Amino acid sequence: MSQRSKRARRLATLLSTASRVHVELRYRRETGAYQVIWTAGPTPAAMYDLAARHATEAHPLDVDDLAWERRAS
Repeated sequence: MSQRSKRARRLATLLSTASRVHVELRYRRETGAYQVIWTAGPTPAAMYDLAARHATEAHPLDVDDLAWERRAS
């Protein structure tokens, strides 16, 4: 498993704990970026803020390069 994959898993765990909703990070080959996906819970802006707080633990992932998708429940 690559360092980026490990950090993506770690960030998903941190965001799930902080937001109290299940968060997934999926790698999108077509864009070469990870997508943060969750249902209900925080707004995309709030989830981004949570990710920014954990940016050092997510390195080498750059939270500015992540795609954000909040799904309706």
